[in-house]
Amino acid sequence: MRPAKLIFGFLLFVSLVVNVVLYVKFRSRRPILKVNGESITKKDVNDYLEQKNPNIKAVMVERVLVKSEAVKQGVWPAEQEIIDIYNEKKELDWQFARRVNTNPWMVAEEKSTIQYDLARQRLLTKDVQVDDAMLEEEYNIYKAAYDTPDKARLHLTLLFRKAPIADVRSMLEKVPQQAPADIARAFPGQVVFLGDKDVFTVTRALGGKAASPQLQDLFNLKPGEVREFPAEELRSLGAQTILARMVEVVPGKPADKNEPKTHEKLRMGASLRRAKPWQEKLTLLWGNSEFWSEDPNDKGNVEMMFFPDRATAATPKQ
Repeated sequence: MRPAKLIFGFLLFVSLVVNVVLYVKFRSRRPILKVNGESITKKDVNDYLEQKNPNIKAVMVERVLVKSEAVKQGVWPAEQEIIDIYNEKKELDWQFARRVNTNPWMVAEEKSTIQYDLARQRLLTKDVQVDDAMLEEEYNIYKAAYDTPDKARLHLTLLFRKAPIADVRSMLEKVPQQAPADIARAFPGQVVFLGDKDVFTVTRALGGKAASPQLQDLFNLKPGEVREFPAEELRSLGAQTILARMVEVVPGKPADKNEPKTHEKLRMGASLRRAKPWQEKLTLLWGNSEFWSEDPNDKGNVEMMFFPDRATAATPKQ
């Protein structure tokens, strides 16, 4: 009787395993979308992503390695740090601001990339020793990276070929001021305001000059003053001219090297210039990792992406 129970139990276990495997396979092939009666499965999506970016698994593995080690070492960036960096990037890079504002689904990925990049830098620099002389040297050579720059904040209006320049300018010069959104609504499809929340920021190094004479001229505008500029660099977008209305000029200030955030930024900058190559750190992280994949080829493919010249140099524990 006992052998019969053992056999029955074994068969039940095998049946359970088979059912689980079949369920997983079925789930991956179950339609998640349908268009005109044509089904798209989860497997279709995964296969497409891998074809579009064959490195995608290696990228995801590297991000997991960085996050797990950064959390372990206590250097994983806090959410507020990421928000601050993201907001600064939106303020100073109008193309980035336009991209994430028109494609809001990109916001999470952009923040994730910022967090990953910062964590990677911290892992590289955590054990690098720098003294006060090195920090002073870092600041003196790269002042512009640490001082707060002068900022000219403007309503920068891109006018397309059929936009009535005089009418748009008249609205910009009205007192009280017309909001950018109201002006854009008055000329649908003819004008676009560049910048984050319709405010375009031009910077120049503290006490220095802007990148071009035209940008330098913007700093001479008074609040509310409007000036026209040729749209030479934006003609490929169909622009005929640019109108700029000054909001304010915000003077920059020298970095306070004793302020904790600035001091850490200086330490990071000086340390990165002295840090070992990332490949050395990645070798250690990968070599100490525990890796599993349902595809037996994934391990070799990941190693080829990580270490093209020595795909099998680091062998993680199985």
